[in-house]
Amino acid sequence: MSNHPPEDDPASDLRYISSLPPRLRTSEDSALRSELELELERVQSAPLNDKDAPPPVHAPHAGHIDPPPDGGLTAWLTVVGSAFSILCVLGLVTGAGQLQAYYLKHQLSNYSTSTVAWIASTQITLTFGGAVISGALFDAYSARPLVMASTIGQVGSLVALASFGVSGAIVYSPATGIAAHWFLRRRGTAVAVIMSGAGAGGVIYPLLIKALTDHYVWRNAILILAAVQAGFMAPGCLFMRKRLPNRPPAPLSALKRPWKDKRYCFLIVGQSMTSMAVFSPYFNAAAYARGTSIEGYAVTILQAGNFVGRLACGPLADWIGTWRVFVGFAALSAIWLFAFFVGHFGTAAIIVGLAGYGFASGGHITLIPAVTASISPAHEIGLRIGLLWTVLAIPMLVGPVISGELIQAGGGLYKWAGVWNGLQFVMSSTILGLPGTIDWFRTRNETAAKICPKATPGSERVRPGPADHA
Repeated sequence: MSNHPPEDDPASDLRYISSLPPRLRTSEDSALRSELELELERVQSAPLNDKDAPPPVHAPHAGHIDPPPDGGLTAWLTVVGSAFSILCVLGLVTGAGQLQAYYLKHQLSNYSTSTVAWIASTQITLTFGGAVISGALFDAYSARPLVMASTIGQVGSLVALASFGVSGAIVYSPATGIAAHWFLRRRGTAVAVIMSGAGAGGVIYPLLIKALTDHYVWRNAILILAAVQAGFMAPGCLFMRKRLPNRPPAPLSALKRPWKDKRYCFLIVGQSMTSMAVFSPYFNAAAYARGTSIEGYAVTILQAGNFVGRLACGPLADWIGTWRVFVGFAALSAIWLFAFFVGHFGTAAIIVGLAGYGFASGGHITLIPAVTASISPAHEIGLRIGLLWTVLAIPMLVGPVISGELIQAGGGLYKWAGVWNGLQFVMSSTILGLPGTIDWFRTRNETAAKICPKATPGSERVRPGPADHA
């Protein structure tokens, strides 16, 4: 008689995956978790008597998934390459406000702000809207061909002034999801390093674009920018490696399942409203700071606040709760828009307004994958995040254009656009807060029912009458 202990201890990694904060869980964990659960089930169902044990069967290891190494040179080089890729894509996308200000003063000076806004809004729509496709390609193929294709596309698009959004979409999903291949217990650090690239790019690119357009003619400035883009994308081409085996993408029928989850539908509706407003101040920061000495640096100030917000939201989400912090940053964005973007202020107040909105909106944007993961089954996290970004691409397209029309109607001032953006955040934070509010009331009622259970038939206590005391 002897027990059969497991050769390894899959329960340890399984417990750790379950304890991960929602913002760090990914669809890659679901594959590892499924295998660990099967291993535990095999161990727990093993016969206690050696005589009853069937002969060992060695299953093929083609589909075996080892736990992430949580470090090593290859893993950290992958993180560095991903960070540079995010720096290039989101840095140029969110720094488009500097280009928009240049367009309005030079080549497109005869066009309205709302018309020129189509350029940036289309670019960001294509970048996020392709998340489902690039994510599926990343699952099915290697990361390096996607990164190289994106690099060629980005450099070529800058030279040809077309198709940057599509090129950015190719690398966005691989760069943001590859940390799960290499890290488990240290994934928080890896994700923070990768996403810090977005904030760093948001600071670097507006300054770079302003310096280039101030000192060179347009053609030469864009050619230099394309060369810089190629240099920043080089680490991704060299170092980004996929560790897990290729797997076929989910069938199209899988796209129907998330819509049956009410919380996911609340997230889609609420975040669609936010997406109409969140990037408008980035694209029109120069209009907000018009007539001040910081007009040329408005985008950089806003992006500096964004960088801090991205770094701060993670620890806050782990401490307070992902969904609470997510809704809180949306409400803070609304407060900041109404406080600083709807009136006439001096330079100091404008700086505070830009930095504060960058902080609040940066934290809110960063937590979108986290809240999606917190309400999703492990095997659908990647699918739901990609589907969410694809749906949000539509309001991202029209939002900056509406803000541009309002700026035009307001005589070039951001006042009415600020009111519109603030109202969008108010409605969004209200809708996003409904699932938590409903859960709170449900939990409260269940707790009250346990403390004061309803009387069952025949269990009522009869108060003693006067005759009972006689």
